[in-house]
Amino acid sequence: MVRFDATFLSHWLKPRKPTSHKGNHGCLLVVGGDTGTAGAISMTA
Repeated sequence: MVRFDATFLSHWLKPRKPTSHKGNHGCLLVVGGDTGTAGAISMTA
C-alpha cells in the first residue's frame, strides 16, 4: 500500500486560473471505509 500526502499534489495538479470553477476540473474517485464504517466516504458525495 502506498500513502500519498499533500507534497505529491504539486507534481500531479496543474495550476488553476483564479476565475475557474470546480466543475471545470474533472472528477474524483474516493475509496475508503470498511464494513460498517463508510460514513466519512459517504459524506464526500
